[in-house]
Amino acid sequence: WLIGTGEYLSTFRADLQREALDWISTIRFGLNGYMMIIADDGTVLVSPGNPDAQGRIYRTLQDPREQALIEQIMTLGREGGGFFEYEWFRPEDVQRQLPQSKLAYVAHMPQWNWTVAAGLYLDDLETTLAQQRAVNQNSLRGRVSTAVLIVLLAAAAAALFSALHARWMKSLITGYRRDLLARTQALQQSTAALDDARSMAGREADERRAAEARLRYVSEHDELTDLPNRTLLRDRLVQALAAAAHAGHRVAVLFLDVDRFKTINDSLGYQDGDRILREVAQRLCQALRPDETVSRYGGDEFVVLLPLLERSHQAAVTAERLAQAVSQPYRLDNDEVLVLTLSIGVSIYPEDGQDADTLLRSAALALADAKDEGRNSYRLFTPEMDARAHERLSLENRLRRALEQGEFELYYQPQFCIAGRTLIGYEALVRWRSNGVLVSPGQFIAVAEECGLILPLGAWVLEEACRCNQVWRAAGLPVRPVAVNLSAVQFRRRAVVAAVAQALQLSGLPANCLELELTEGMLMEDIAQSRVDLRELKDMGVRLAVDDFGTGYSSLSYLKRFPLNTLKIDRSFIQDLPGDHDDAAITTAIIRLAKSLGLTTVAEGVETEAQRALLLAEGCDCLQGYLWGRPVPAAELEALLRQGLPQEMAKVAMA
Repeated sequence: WLIGTGEYLSTFRADLQREALDWISTIRFGLNGYMMIIADDGTVLVSPGNPDAQGRIYRTLQDPREQALIEQIMTLGREGGGFFEYEWFRPEDVQRQLPQSKLAYVAHMPQWNWTVAAGLYLDDLETTLAQQRAVNQNSLRGRVSTAVLIVLLAAAAAALFSALHARWMKSLITGYRRDLLARTQALQQSTAALDDARSMAGREADERRAAEARLRYVSEHDELTDLPNRTLLRDRLVQALAAAAHAGHRVAVLFLDVDRFKTINDSLGYQDGDRILREVAQRLCQALRPDETVSRYGGDEFVVLLPLLERSHQAAVTAERLAQAVSQPYRLDNDEVLVLTLSIGVSIYPEDGQDADTLLRSAALALADAKDEGRNSYRLFTPEMDARAHERLSLENRLRRALEQGEFELYYQPQFCIAGRTLIGYEALVRWRSNGVLVSPGQFIAVAEECGLILPLGAWVLEEACRCNQVWRAAGLPVRPVAVNLSAVQFRRRAVVAAVAQALQLSGLPANCLELELTEGMLMEDIAQSRVDLRELKDMGVRLAVDDFGTGYSSLSYLKRFPLNTLKIDRSFIQDLPGDHDDAAITTAIIRLAKSLGLTTVAEGVETEAQRALLLAEGCDCLQGYLWGRPVPAAELEALLRQGLPQEMAKVAMA
């Protein structure tokens, strides 16, 4: 736009000047009166008296008298213009030997950098008068015989005519002058209009440039924090890598994630969450040097660019400084104090990548490793992380094929009454048989949750568990409630009630023959919605259990808010019993708490008789573990149900 506007005004102005020159060159005053125009740089633009001079610098003209005259005209124009008389040659005087008196008016046009002069020969007027006098004299001599009175009258008439003619000529010259002034003023007004248009175009160009600069700034910065966004970050990273390759120094990329910020955001609300993110951004900026960049990469993720790194350990020092800056307490509006932590992944050029994309990917892998190791820490990228990422991707692809090809199956681990070995239920556990080999759930459940495959897999587990239990029930077997674990991803989608209702409807299984196991963290993500969902499930008749109790939030308030049936004591509290007194105290407290609330307790991971004896003495209701029953395929559980003997079932399960 800027270039286009400039070219348009310039072309328009040149056309207007050219038309004005053409018009002025045709103007004549009397016999030999005309106008001359000289540019401020000395170029003769219009010279009817000497057409050869047009287009030339006046100093290059051959006649020094013409040079001097033009210099005099330009000087008068610079001083404000006006009338002046001078001596010059007529056009027919080619040899320029007889100069004649001329009267000229000079004006300067600063808008176009022109000096305009209009002149005529004074003796043209005298010549006209002389010619008329000669005619009168000839006429007078031809009539000598005429009476003296007639001669006198004729002479008087001739004199009167001459005076009137001279007066008319004078008025004509005055009119020429007025016309010249009017035309000059019109040209000046046109020039002023052009100047106004040029000024307006300049203002519009400035406004466009400002708008473009603002648009460019907005496109390169985050709206919430005003930090550079990922687009600007990548540009700076590419530039830093080019400079590092030339100078031979290192570049570091730090990938930052605010730990558990989603939970904090859901608890405080998005307005307070945004305010905290802005303060986090401000603290990160204050902890960095001017040549270092912090970018908001998205959500609660930030990326820091260290463009001038001499040693690798400087990146670790910076990571610790950033973590310390962010971990300082945040004071909320209600005077509560919030403490945040960071997980940080670090990659370094040239060891961990030669280009921007590779460095960002390496830092992201290191961040994932820091989060897997418990968060609130930093990790430097290692090649093993890349290998694990490839393995993870391969595992994800294999999982997709496994779902399509039906490679998953259910195992069931029995749950017994701790006092009499009576079968009270069984937990459905998904297994993956890949190429004839069972893959541990610990190897694929987390990957399935991250890539979203847990949703179709979880739906299949729920429907298959209900289907099998209904098949056994229809066959007259003494079935018990089948327990199915729900993943956090399933529960977070808020479609659990519909999925359970569909599974029960498709299978025909009564709702009281199904128990759903949920974790504390799942319930606490959105307490209000969790209460609604659990109440609907409870009204359907489904049993509800809290899995791994004591390892999550352990908020006693939710136990009375939610319509629960069972508390499952996590195996981490059971495995060191009876020797660990702390675990024994925690287990006893959980059992007593559950009894006071009317909840059934199930101890997970019971493997020794000593553990069972302690749990029995403390009042635990049920157990689940290798002591009495390992997970078995559906066919084996069906066989045990057909026997109908819990004692024999335990013996077979232990084999």
